[in-house]
Amino acid sequence: MTWPGSPQPYPPAPPTWAPVRRRRSRWLTVGLPVGLAVLLLLGVGAFVLVRAVSGAVAPVGDAASGYAQALVDGRWADAHGSLCAADRAATTPDDLARRYGSPQVTGYQVVGVQVESYNGETSATVQLVLSAPGGLDDQTVLPMVQEDGAWRPCP
Repeated sequence: MTWPGSPQPYPPAPPTWAPVRRRRSRWLTVGLPVGLAVLLLLGVGAFVLVRAVSGAVAPVGDAASGYAQALVDGRWADAHGSLCAADRAATTPDDLARRYGSPQVTGYQVVGVQVESYNGETSATVQLVLSAPGGLDDQTVLPMVQEDGAWRPCP
């Protein structure tokens, strides 16, 4: 049998196609594991960075807190002993008593700690709020220096 006006037979029936098996997405096999590895590395890097920064900032804050607590407690000799060498030579415990004893400092708060390193030299400042009776607060920036491996206030 042929098509009318055609020497060829009827066209064969269209082939029935077997379902094509879909290939697995490269996203799942390559992209997902690579993305998870990158996220893991970023998390570890952030953890190391936070530990390094807190390790540099904590000793400075502790030294400033010790100085401020000595002022609050009225331990003028201890406060004087925690100062840097230049300030220890320039002031006496009685000078600290006159400055911070009237009105007596009743509390303190460390507001911020900043540590900077430039050309191998490290410096730090601490924002400190000293409280006195009657709600009188004195906000000050306390320069800190590193002497003999310890941080010392150098106001």
